[in-house]
Amino acid sequence: MGDLNDLDCSCVIPTHGRPRFLKEALASVIAQTHPVKEVIVVSDDDNHESRAVVDAAAARAPMPITLLRNDATPGASASRNLGAAHTTTPWIAFLDDDDLWTETYLADIVGIDDDLDFVVTWLEMFRDGATSPGQRINPGLKTSDVGGRGHGFIGSNFIIQRDAFNELNGFDADLPVLNDRDFFYRALRAGLKYDVVAKPNVLHRRHDEGQLTQLTERRAAGMERYLDKHHATLRLSAKRETRMVIHRIRYHATSSRMSKLKHAVLALWNASPHNFAESLKTRRASAVWHKAS
Repeated sequence: MGDLNDLDCSCVIPTHGRPRFLKEALASVIAQTHPVKEVIVVSDDDNHESRAVVDAAAARAPMPITLLRNDATPGASASRNLGAAHTTTPWIAFLDDDDLWTETYLADIVGIDDDLDFVVTWLEMFRDGATSPGQRINPGLKTSDVGGRGHGFIGSNFIIQRDAFNELNGFDADLPVLNDRDFFYRALRAGLKYDVVAKPNVLHRRHDEGQLTQLTERRAAGMERYLDKHHATLRLSAKRETRMVIHRIRYHATSSRMSKLKHAVLALWNASPHNFAESLKTRRASAVWHKAS
């Protein structure tokens, strides 16, 4: 079991054709006041600019930085799994290529109770010059609390014991979306223990360069696959909340008036009073993450 008083940790960064963002992500890892032992970058495309970014970072970094090619299954989940398999430390941290860590991200984890399987840190959202608090996960969540929403757990804001990661068989590479939520849900179902660093030390970028949170039919179909996978164990409220989001996405993704009406009605049918309250609470803030038309 890894010792959090002397955090021995590797960082895995999945990337796909975003060299500008990757350069910033690597810089945030190199700048850690508590350094990682090694960095594994995994690319699922043959992007020469990304390779040049990794080579330049490796030339100046105090730790080894390795670039691997994921030729098997495209996507962040398979790339994370491949990177994790090549790490050598008791703890593994993950950082998406479009996100950043503050320089004390790992230092603020050092010294937390050792009897843990993973540690999650609060998020800060950013886009260009705008920032806003991200979802701030609470400690002590149970499987009955999650499944219908992410609760502030993403692929950039947690570190996990290698043995715990292997127990879960890593990320599900067959899920095109919601792989972070799926991982968190399975971790809780497996009885893994976690704690929270209540500081916004992970900067979660919003942008328009192929982000999977965009309102597309692909995202809606991927969410349906998540529902099918966990149909037997998800609470009814979690299923309804996920279906509500699916219909909201399809409302925005379609150009047909009849389809818009259909998905608006179905979204309302699956919504709860809590969903309405959350929508009103976040409507103004959400405008920050969309460019003016």
